[in-house]
Amino acid sequence: MASVTADLVTQIQRLAPFGPGNEEPVFEIGPATVSQSLLIGQDKRHTKLQLAAATPVDVLAFNEPKLAPEVPVESTVKVVGTLALNRWQGRVTPQIFYTDLATTGVQITDARTRQLVPKMFQSTATYVVFDDRLRENIDGNAAGQVVSPTTLTATEIVDQQIIIVDCPPQASQLQQLLPQLAAASEVVFWLYTHHQALSTFPPRSQFVGLYQFFQQVQVINVNQQLPAVAAQLHLPQDQIIFMIQVFIEAGFVIIKDGFLKIVSAPMHQDITATNRYQVQVAMQSLYQQLLGLPGHQFMRQVQTWLNHG
Repeated sequence: MASVTADLVTQIQRLAPFGPGNEEPVFEIGPATVSQSLLIGQDKRHTKLQLAAATPVDVLAFNEPKLAPEVPVESTVKVVGTLALNRWQGRVTPQIFYTDLATTGVQITDARTRQLVPKMFQSTATYVVFDDRLRENIDGNAAGQVVSPTTLTATEIVDQQIIIVDCPPQASQLQQLLPQLAAASEVVFWLYTHHQALSTFPPRSQFVGLYQFFQQVQVINVNQQLPAVAAQLHLPQDQIIFMIQVFIEAGFVIIKDGFLKIVSAPMHQDITATNRYQVQVAMQSLYQQLLGLPGHQFMRQVQTWLNHG
């Protein structure tokens, strides 16, 4: 990378004009770390990568919009292309016109999914599963090893395809795991979870408002009246269902034969201490940090964790 200088490009350009019998030189540059990866141009059809160096070098890939998400920041790459000069605001810097590119080190594949089906486990890979019960269900039904992240061994990692089957309860657990996988050939992220993030997490005032509503009406046919309750309170149904689940765990309401009834003398309990509330808080955080990220941001995040933990 240090050898790619404006002076080098100037010397190469003295060999022009290029054409048949005097082909323009093509160089392989790297390995180098990608410090920037973005789409440029009015229609966002061109990719610009920046390779980290004392003087950073830009790589321009015209009509290659898929390249940016496939090569996130922190990736290590080798780039093949021709050299040119970029003149901007009085500065002259070298740049590379992309011909081809190869990533080095572990390959990352974003295959996040909301469902698991048997045919997904036909590859001979190492399947990493955080949830004990899910791991027991999968073990014996997969073509490869099914392991816990805490029991993963070097022989199950080195030059192997690693599939992260489910999403851990906390993003920090995945962050701690990834640096251990740097010797793998590929890390595939499924990150399955049966929990879903809410459209908006309800503040305490909405819990209070819903509970006061239940106190007024006393009994509700949940199956039939829930849409009307949501409309009357101007709340999404997923929020109301979540708050009802919290109220049930806290002992504030019960549901019997499809009818929700208020508990006349409930024990005092902080709703934020219920397991359902804590699980949903963790899910909202996971959605913001992992599950809900656009592809290019997700790739950048996991690449950073893979390289630095």
